[in-house]
Amino acid sequence: MVMADADLIKWTLENLIKNSIDALSKSSGKIEIKAFKSKKYIHVQVSDTGKGMPKKMFKKIFRAGVTTKQRGWGLGLSLAYRIIKEYHNGKIRVLIDGNVNIDAIGLDSAINNMVLFQNVWKL
Repeated sequence: MVMADADLIKWTLENLIKNSIDALSKSSGKIEIKAFKSKKYIHVQVSDTGKGMPKKMFKKIFRAGVTTKQRGWGLGLSLAYRIIKEYHNGKIRVLIDGNVNIDAIGLDSAINNMVLFQNVWKL
């Protein structure tokens, strides 16, 4: 069983997906969500074919008030960071592999299965 606050994890994933939607052009684009388990973590990567963000933003994008959007407060990713890192002892970061991905959830090694995702998305 995964020891996680399902509501906070759900909010975090919704926020990442909304950010991807905002990054897409109005006429087309693709959002990809991958979930997989390694020895120690469950990983969720949210990637999109949107405009991306400048590399100079990578280190500061999780700070409160920092945004790449014309409209917005810059709170979504800072709250996502706190939820994953501080409340769930996980990792959230920007990865580069052709697109900008968020390696969103790395919960600690007590995870034995992917029950979390069934609880979050009611699969």
